[in-house]
Amino acid sequence: MNYKAPLPRHKDPLFYTGLISAVTFMLMVLSPIMVNNLDGGVEAAAILSALFMISLALTVYLRRHRCPACKRVFTKKYLGIESREFVTASCGDPEENAGYAHSEGYQKNTDGSGGCTASERVEIRKHAFQCKECQHRWNVEEEKEF
Repeated sequence: MNYKAPLPRHKDPLFYTGLISAVTFMLMVLSPIMVNNLDGGVEAAAILSALFMISLALTVYLRRHRCPACKRVFTKKYLGIESREFVTASCGDPEENAGYAHSEGYQKNTDGSGGCTASERVEIRKHAFQCKECQHRWNVEEEKEF
């Protein structure tokens, strides 16, 4: 496994986009107070709110596309779905009325002795990712209700 040191804060793009988001939010809130003319304050708030939304969207986008170990952006490689798990639950105590079916066929606690007929089915997918730089592997869980 290749070890790469995490990016220092001054090289991390998320630090700068987060800082820009925080500053534009503070200026957006304070702009009507700082400007004497009400129309100028509203215009400044509108421009700053647009800049805030753009910088916030960029921050979220960069956060989703980086390695959690080395903090490098755009090095995330999708490996596929590692496992699937189906969870069905009836009304009542979730520990008594839940049935789990794993993608490899393993089942546990499948007695559905609930008094309710309404049921909920949830599919949990574990997506596997690997960093192209440091070879770090991690999983991201995704839930989908039916």
